[in-house]
Amino acid sequence: MDAQSDGAASPAEEAKVTLRQWCHGVRITHRAQEQTAAKFDGFGRALAVGSLVISAVVGTAIFSTLSASPALGWKIVVGLLSIIAAVLSALQAGLKYPERADRHRQAALDIGNLRHKMEITLTKGDPRDDMPGLAEEWDSLQKNVPTVPRRLYARVEKELAVAKSG
Repeated sequence: MDAQSDGAASPAEEAKVTLRQWCHGVRITHRAQEQTAAKFDGFGRALAVGSLVISAVVGTAIFSTLSASPALGWKIVVGLLSIIAAVLSALQAGLKYPERADRHRQAALDIGNLRHKMEITLTKGDPRDDMPGLAEEWDSLQKNVPTVPRRLYARVEKELAVAKSG
């Protein structure tokens, strides 16, 4: 009795099941990298805008008081705002959110390309010949992509599970 007649899946069908599982994992990682890039872009913009606005306020306050002697309270407020602007600028430079966002964006592109290859392979009759190369590429990418925060990864995983079931 052959494998087909006793209800068991053929090796090609089993390979497709495995490849679908891989594709799902790659999809989660792809989305998580995209969302992490967007998150870091937002953080970077917030620091940049905050620093810019506070610096502008401090500069305006200093120029407006050149002809008058402001009260001590105003001097303290302007001094504190100046320190906050310097701290925000230092954070912006030190945390390197734009560079981190770029790394996650590039990882998302690379993973998206792999995902596309996997989806194309799923359309073939027997994907077994392509699977070792796909696995090797996935392993290589996993070694080089930046880490995604666990909570974000878990959220994406949950979103995709809900989408898959619904």
